[in-house]
Amino acid sequence: MKRTRAQNRVLNKFVSKPLAPRPRAHKPRVLKPSVLVPLVFIAFTLISGCGASKQKLRMVPNLESTLRQVTTLEQDMTMSLGPMGEQSTQSTTLFEMTQIPRERRDDGSTVMEYRYDRIRTETTVGDQVMTMDTDSPSEDELDPFSALVGLSITARITNRGKVLEVSGFDELMDSISSDMSGPEAAQMKELMRSSFGNEAMTSMLQQITPILPEDAVGVGDSWKSETSMQFPMLGDMEVDYAYEVLAFEPYVGSDCVKLGFDYVISITSGDALLDLLRQMMGTDVDLEWEMKDSIGTGSLWLDRATGVVMAMDFTQDISVQMSMGIPEVAEEMDMDFDIRQTMSMETVR
Repeated sequence: MKRTRAQNRVLNKFVSKPLAPRPRAHKPRVLKPSVLVPLVFIAFTLISGCGASKQKLRMVPNLESTLRQVTTLEQDMTMSLGPMGEQSTQSTTLFEMTQIPRERRDDGSTVMEYRYDRIRTETTVGDQVMTMDTDSPSEDELDPFSALVGLSITARITNRGKVLEVSGFDELMDSISSDMSGPEAAQMKELMRSSFGNEAMTSMLQQITPILPEDAVGVGDSWKSETSMQFPMLGDMEVDYAYEVLAFEPYVGSDCVKLGFDYVISITSGDALLDLLRQMMGTDVDLEWEMKDSIGTGSLWLDRATGVVMAMDFTQDISVQMSMGIPEVAEEMDMDFDIRQTMSMETVR
């Protein structure tokens, strides 16, 4: 039978269409060792890093170790005295101390001994520069620092960094000032007690000892703490701290955790400064003052194994307004104080 032209066109579509290729069996792709090994290493590193990224920070100093602390405090103070103009004072104080862990209590706190090795101060007022250095002791009987070298105080600190008590300094001061006499000596004793006595040392130690968090922390974690203490000569001090973990890194020969911190200080005035001022001036002066701003920021490095502060630096700014009335003067004297303090501390094994 003869096909029509239309039938031929339909048949040609099937006959001339190429056959579809036979599907090949699927073979799984296998990563080459040069690619597989690095991926396994990265995965293992990430997994192991997750377990080590957080750590519970605790202060547990090695009882068999002795550390040496070198602290430098720089202060720049500008006093605005109204019609009398401005006066600037710069001072630098160097403390070298030996830190010795003595005892671990059942509650986890540690009794620390701090021995004075050297104190050096340099104060500049206008064109005058006054220097005291225990490495070059003065023959002046009122030199308050030379007698401290070689003497110690003790402090008990919890494993979370709270300074519970400081002892030994009041007794130490009584012994080294027993030969001082006269009104100037009495003023020097009071100044030393207010600046370096048990309460003052508790405040200073707490300022360089962070309150550690209850839970484990890692990079980026933050916490806050509040501390109440006695501020030398001024009154009751409240300090609000905010901490943040910045890094885990080696520093000054130790495996450390680096913390950044900010703080705000508020003070409720007491009578110690007024009493001393009246004693020094020999008259019944009146004094009112208010601290406007006191803020600070800094960083510190904690040894991860022991929680000991290996290094610290901070800067704080303080602004105080003061008004003093003197019986012999009709008008009150208004004074403004702007103070910048910079501290650096390093611990040497």
